[in-house]
Amino acid sequence: MIAIFAAGVAWNMGLPGLYMDAVNPDYLVVRMLADAPWRLPAWVLPGNLLGDRWPVLTSLYHGTLHAWTLLPLYAAFGSSLELLRASHALWGVAILLGLWTCLRRNGGGPWISIAVPLLLAIDPAFIFAFRTQLYITLAPMLFTLLAMQSAQREKDARTRGQHFSAALLTGLFSGLAIYGYFVYAFFLPGMIAWLGLQYFANRAPDRGAGVPCIAAGLALGLALGALGYLVGYGLILHEEGGWAGLLAYLHARSAELKAFQASYSFFEVTSFFIRVLRDVVSGQWQAQLMLGEHVPFFGQYLKPALMFAVTGIGSMMLTWRGKGSMWLCGVWLLMLSFGLGALCFGERLSGHHFAPFIVLAYMAAAFTVVGISELAPRAAPWFAGLALLSAGISLAGQTAIQQRLVATGGRLLYSEAIMQFSNDAARLHSNALYVLPDWGLFMPLQLLTGGRVDHVLSIDDSAQQALCSGRDLVVALIGADAPQRLEEQQRRFGWKEVRVQQYLDREKNLVISAGLVTPADARDRCAALAEARAEVAKANALAEKRGVRVVPPLVGSCRAQAVTLTWDFLDLPAGANVEVKVKQQDAAAFQLFKVGSAADGAETGPWVKVGTQFWFADPRSGDVLATMTMLPDERDCQAAGTR
Repeated sequence: MIAIFAAGVAWNMGLPGLYMDAVNPDYLVVRMLADAPWRLPAWVLPGNLLGDRWPVLTSLYHGTLHAWTLLPLYAAFGSSLELLRASHALWGVAILLGLWTCLRRNGGGPWISIAVPLLLAIDPAFIFAFRTQLYITLAPMLFTLLAMQSAQREKDARTRGQHFSAALLTGLFSGLAIYGYFVYAFFLPGMIAWLGLQYFANRAPDRGAGVPCIAAGLALGLALGALGYLVGYGLILHEEGGWAGLLAYLHARSAELKAFQASYSFFEVTSFFIRVLRDVVSGQWQAQLMLGEHVPFFGQYLKPALMFAVTGIGSMMLTWRGKGSMWLCGVWLLMLSFGLGALCFGERLSGHHFAPFIVLAYMAAAFTVVGISELAPRAAPWFAGLALLSAGISLAGQTAIQQRLVATGGRLLYSEAIMQFSNDAARLHSNALYVLPDWGLFMPLQLLTGGRVDHVLSIDDSAQQALCSGRDLVVALIGADAPQRLEEQQRRFGWKEVRVQQYLDREKNLVISAGLVTPADARDRCAALAEARAEVAKANALAEKRGVRVVPPLVGSCRAQAVTLTWDFLDLPAGANVEVKVKQQDAAAFQLFKVGSAADGAETGPWVKVGTQFWFADPRSGDVLATMTMLPDERDCQAAGTR
């Protein structure tokens, strides 16, 4: 089983290319092991990089389990696409073993217990999930299987400690699954019902004593398993300055994500879910991601239709005859619970959110077959035939998708273009500063180059300053309109020339345009910047004479940081106040930061960057007393080779 799955994983393992969502949050291992992590951009929630290195939450709805899984492998073997795919495949191996254990211990018998995980191991829906962003939503299914097995211990609990430990483990694994990805919270009502089912199947006479222990154990387990969310949201609370700031941040992010703004009717959502489930379980959703199209193959929709038909009709027949197993009931509880949770989000959900059903479909079909085989032993040959048919369809699907991968190399952002772009960055322009303003492009580059290429996420004066200090600048943009946007940046910054390297997929679709700018191309712009910087330095010197101090006096170009401001305006009358306003380089206007006395001070949060300007004014007269603009610490961002 494992060997066959490994063969499917290894088959053209380097295809397709590395799409940004298929390496998030794994790319963070580079930062976790870097000598100077602040030089590497990271997409995390406010305050959620402990020690500027260790990630807790990268988004409001999933944690960083995969980054921590990859960490020891990356530390031992370095970065590569193959290693990343191998780390994802380890989750697949664990899921297969978990499914085998559930079946073997609960009446599956030796043949079904091996056959069903084997069929899952060759299914293109399962294999290619780990080459796309479905990996992050499929992997926590391991913890759901462990939670179900932990809950089963409740059936044999005799003491309060046994009740407590069964519920504790159930909650712990359920919480870990939810920390892996939020959709596993949809399983929680079903998991609680499954735990209750085990409780009522318990023949222990003292039922009342177990209920408080179960409730306490489940609550504690959930809190421990989902501790990443508790810590992560607590860090946002601290970073945003209290509950009001946290609530405002959550409101803004949920509005941005449109998480609860479903607009379809119940029947439209149900129809949408059925289509998505069909495509995910058949593997066509995964093919669409990698190749931009469905890949027709023999029986592509026949297998999920047969699985759902066997499970649906078989479950009704077993229920009517009173022969349905407890585990079949448990799988149905999870599926129905997930469906009810999904309805709250409606069409806001996408195919990758339904990845757990790849495993649940096999699990439900397996326990249905077990029940029918006990009820009608003569049906066994028919099921064997269906298993062979399912295997044939899976192999046909694998072959068809692999053939298209070999022919195309993947399309657009799933193509080999990102691989060539990263290779060129490490080989041709390793000393250049890469500017990657389009969301997510930095993630595969950071992992594939091992963080050896300096990169930032916005085109601002700090990037321009690197150019003026003698380093090349490479501005990389995604999409068909990238050449036009590069021309706009050339006009904006007054560069004389931009040498454009285009990265195409095998079908000649433009994926990435990388514009190289040399210091000679920015001579005029650099002269203007030098003149502007001299004016800023003069204004800063005047501010220092008036008693304004900033510690540290320079800030790094690679990261925002906190500073301490002090001021002492001796010429102001007694009792006078000073307004301190702040404006970031890209902001339209000043914002009030603090009102203090004539001799006072303040500490900022970690948001001060190169170009941040502080403005000190007398609120009575409106006169500007001094201005202080943050200049860069040239030593903060050295060449990438110093890491």
